[in-house]
Order: sequence, then structure tokens, then C-alpha cells
Amino acid sequence: RVERAAKDISGAAQSLRLDFQDGIGAWSTVLDGVMGGLSTGKISQPQPGILRFGGARLRHRNRAVSAPDLEDLALQSSPDIAQARCFATRGDVRLVVVMRGSNPMPNAAQRRELERLLRGVSPVTLGALRIEGPTRRFLGAHLQLHVQSLDDAGAVARSVRERIAAWLDAVTGGADGEGWPLGRSPDASDIALALVDAPGLAGVAD
Repeated sequence: RVERAAKDISGAAQSLRLDFQDGIGAWSTVLDGVMGGLSTGKISQPQPGILRFGGARLRHRNRAVSAPDLEDLALQSSPDIAQARCFATRGDVRLVVVMRGSNPMPNAAQRRELERLLRGVSPVTLGALRIEGPTRRFLGAHLQLHVQSLDDAGAVARSVRERIAAWLDAVTGGADGEGWPLGRSPDASDIALALVDAPGLAGVAD
């Protein structure tokens, strides 16, 4: 849609801003008038949805024909969904979604709305579709911490626990801050990355 047209004193359009919406995000462009014509436009930075989902949209074109399609369409449907993981077997599809906020579990209304949306873009042969929240797994790890000062041992231990918990958070964890991948088990290298530059920590032995 045309949002704004700025005019000079002669009444000719001096600049024109166009906003575009394609279902996965929005971006805008400004076209500058030059001697009654239009010069090359200046394109502003796209919103995050364009960068995150643009490639996926080209693949699925708003139709769910595979498990990755269902995952991408679920993520595109709401910014409140942090992660989606699809497990498909013959005649049964289970989609696990993680919600942003204090409660990662989708409520009944969110599950119904997401199922309605996904069934609307899926073939009639989809079969049973179950939308669920994540299941927590308990992680046990024994780490021997080498601290720079014994006086700080207690504080360093607390910081290490907090850093590991933050790294494994399903919404904001991981190396990219997009959430720890659903179903993936951490290894020693992941723990090491979580503890990089931890204050007061000189080293770790497992």
C-alpha cells in the first residue's frame, strides 16, 4: 500500500514510500522524485521475519507437504512460538512447539488455532495432527571447577549453573540465542561454550 507521498511546492511528488506485506513480514522502500521522474529507490532493512523465513517460504509456498514445512509454517504463524519440531509417522503427525514467556507450553486455544491454520494448508491425507508442548529432560553433569580464588568458589559455582541453564534454554539458549534445539543432547563442547569467559573460572574438568 502507499503510505505517504511528500509533495513539493509545485505539487509534484517529491518522494513516495511504499510498504509491502507478504504474509511473513513487511518491508518498505522510498522512491525519490527527480525532475518529474523516479530515481533508484532506497530500500530499508527488512524486518527479521523476512530474513528468517524468506528461504523457507520459497520452498513451501504456504503449503505443508513435509515435516519441515509444518515446522516453518508453525514458526511463521506467531512470534510467540520460539521453536517447532515435527515428528511424522504413517498416519500420525506430532508437532512439538515451544512458546515464549514463562510457560513454554501452548494452551488449548493456541493449539486449536495452530491446528486450524496448519490443516488449512495441508493435504487432506495429513491424518492425525497432535500439537504438544515440550517435555523437560533432566541433565546430570559432574564438573570439577578450577577457580581463580577459593574465596569466590561459591559464587563461581552458582554462575556456572546459571550459565549452563541459560545455554540450554529452549527459547533464548544456544550459540545463536534462538533456543537450544529440541531433542538435542549437549556434549562437553556445549558445556565449554556455555562457560566461556565465566568470571572467576580458571578451568573445568569433567
